[in-house]
Amino acid sequence: MVWQYYREQEFCGMEIAEYTIEPTIASPVKLCRVCDDKSDGAHFGVESCRACAAFFRRSVVMRKKYICRQGGENCQINKTVRCMCRCCRFNKCLKMGMMKDAVQSPRDQIGKRSEQQQQQYAEIKQEHADSTSGYYDPLHCEQPLLDSWDVYITEEVAMPILKKIQAGYNELRARRAQYRYEVPMEPITMDTDLNVPRRITHKHGFRMLAHDNENIVKFMRSSFPRLNEFDQLQRKVLYRSCFASYMLFDSAYRTYLQSGDENDRWYISDGNYIDMADVGYYYSAFEGSSLSHADASSLFRPTFSMFVRNILQPMKLLRMTDMEFFALIALTFYSHGADGGTGETDQKAMEVRDAILRELTFYYTRFACFKDYPLRMAQVMLMLPSIHRITTRFREDVEINKLFNTDFGDEKIYDLINGKGQI
Repeated sequence: MVWQYYREQEFCGMEIAEYTIEPTIASPVKLCRVCDDKSDGAHFGVESCRACAAFFRRSVVMRKKYICRQGGENCQINKTVRCMCRCCRFNKCLKMGMMKDAVQSPRDQIGKRSEQQQQQYAEIKQEHADSTSGYYDPLHCEQPLLDSWDVYITEEVAMPILKKIQAGYNELRARRAQYRYEVPMEPITMDTDLNVPRRITHKHGFRMLAHDNENIVKFMRSSFPRLNEFDQLQRKVLYRSCFASYMLFDSAYRTYLQSGDENDRWYISDGNYIDMADVGYYYSAFEGSSLSHADASSLFRPTFSMFVRNILQPMKLLRMTDMEFFALIALTFYSHGADGGTGETDQKAMEVRDAILRELTFYYTRFACFKDYPLRMAQVMLMLPSIHRITTRFREDVEINKLFNTDFGDEKIYDLINGKGQI
């Protein structure tokens, strides 16, 4: 409380002012209705801080669609949270009364750009369009991206490779949703509900791999960058070299998304699963097999444990995002030193890998929200050696299994797993 008092008096013929203290009441501090930080005024109809107002403006202007990482859309939103969930933050903005209609167009809101800014933005767009490598390189842009350009630099412009892979993979996901009806798992009765996941045998797993193979090839051809620069033989070399790794990592990511806290199910492309708590059942459907249920369980269980420990659990601990997954499958495809590849193949693959890593770095710095993104990126990259280890172990198991079973399954898939098959 402040005291102030003013009084005029005459002293030696002069009029002087005397100040003493009298009570006045300070204005209460207003808080942001979204994050409880100090408000700097009403924005879009609600008392809010500059950060929440800017976030709401960008979200509306760029027509962003957010997904809650927790899945429940009830994340904590306040100033004490280091990295607020964007989905829940935007929903809270709307809940508190922020009006989308109050967001003006970018030109009205940020003012007319100078001729120099317009020219810089035009040059960036043209550089992206003319790029022979097919990517926009944010790390080598001479002019730093200004905050006011957020409404213009979108994910599609900054990360064309990863966004194209995302679009292709979403199409593959939609296609896979029909697999359980196209190749239903036997036996089927009148009471069978194909929408309920069931545990599978090795035989059904190989049937599904054969069915999935064609769609995986289509996905890679349509989504992976610069494939048209490789001749047909080298494209086949890249695909054969990555098939087993891709298949394992793809199913691991699917399992990570579907399994929750469970670690005893390994989901395949049709939504059914391998029961990792009963490995012997998975290998029980071969006619003429010399492996007993118990022997199969004892022989192959270590591989499943390795899968959980080296792939599935790290994914869950990291809470891996789609963009990180897309980057890893692309890096797996464009691997160095593929059997049958040439020096030119390795050089082109290295250029694509560099582009993917630049885009992933841009994703971390501009769109993701991690406290220490260099450490996060290193942890994600360490998944690659784990993928190679489990692939080697899986190939060894396939060879052992083939020795014990006369009715092994599709020879084409067997050859692809070993990097020798025809596409």
